Parts: sequence; C-alpha cells; structure tokens
Amino acid sequence: MIEDEIEILTPTVGLSPFDGSVEPITPVKEMELVMSENFDAVYLIKDGTRRVFLNEAIYYTWFDQQTEIKSVTDATLVTIPLGAPMLPKPSNRLVKITSINTVYQIEDNGENGKLVALNDEEQAAELFGDDWATTVMDIDVTLFVRFER
Repeated sequence: MIEDEIEILTPTVGLSPFDGSVEPITPVKEMELVMSENFDAVYLIKDGTRRVFLNEAIYYTWFDQQTEIKSVTDATLVTIPLGAPMLPKPSNRLVKITSINTVYQIEDNGENGKLVALNDEEQAAELFGDDWATTVMDIDVTLFVRFER
C-alpha cells in the first residue's frame, strides 16, 4: 500500500478515566482550549498534545475570561497525549519564586521557555514601565525548574 493512501482512523468512542463509562470522543482542533466535565483543568491543544494551565494566573497571561473553552468528554482527554504544562506568556509578565529575590523576564524558547534575570529595578522599569512590580508573578518552584536560565 502506498503511504499516501493510508487513512488514519481515530476512535469514535472511548472509556472515561473517571468512571469507566463509554463516551463519544469529541473532535478537537489545534490551538483550541478544552476541559472535561469531571476534571477542572483547562488544556490548550498544541502540537497534537494537551498542555495544562496549572493555575488561573498563568491562564490569564494568555487568554481573557471571554475566551471560549470547549467542553469535551473525559474519554477525549485520554486520546490526546499530555504535553508540557503551559508557562506564563513570554513578554507579558515578570516572574520569581518566593525563596529567591531575583526577578526574571520570560523569553520565548519553545516548550520550556527561558528566564533572563533582570539586573535591577531600573532595568525592570525600562522594560515594563514604572508599575513593573505589578507584573511580577510568583511561580511555584516546581514550575520554575521547567525554564532554561
């Protein structure tokens, strides 16, 4: 069989990881926000994976509350590979962890992102304005290690 002639089939039903019931598989698209009935997490479908937003603060660096989130079945989530968690949007917020005083700017560097330490408050004000301190987000240390530095 020629490779171009192979049709890729996806299941139309699957088992819910919540209760084992048979559910339809909800079609999803790239760059769509999804969540299921029995799990609170919101995922972004990106590069064929589902990337979770670990909290509302990170979600709101990317989207506003008016952004539509598609409801999918629990069984649908199982069919989409889990990707890396979503990090705060680059160039939108400054970040730090509570145990370190250093403030970092996020640079886009693919899936993991890159942190660049700011030298001082003057540099922060130059990049983010006089109210730069309002853009600083404390992030969990477990998320901090996902960034390159």
